[in-house]
Amino acid sequence: MRSQIDLAKQISVSREIVGRYERGDAVPSIDIAKRMADAFEVSLDYMVGASEKQINKEMLKRIEEVDKMNRARELTSIITTLWSDKLWLTTLLK
Repeated sequence: MRSQIDLAKQISVSREIVGRYERGDAVPSIDIAKRMADAFEVSLDYMVGASEKQINKEMLKRIEEVDKMNRARELTSIITTLWSDKLWLTTLLK
């Protein structure tokens, strides 16, 4: 459990503002909401109720790594295909 003071320091607002957010007397800006999501280590979608799935930073990092690997495989496949086509055309033109 995080105190209002701890959260306020982490997101660079006053404790009073955090209290107002908790009571629903104020709504944080998108920038503050993002800082809050980062502080709680959840996605902004999860924090505002747009997603039922809680994705923490570690899970997001893994998803991004898998995405990078998939893009690298796709690029390798394209390069291999282009290289094969070049060899085939070179042989055909001889």
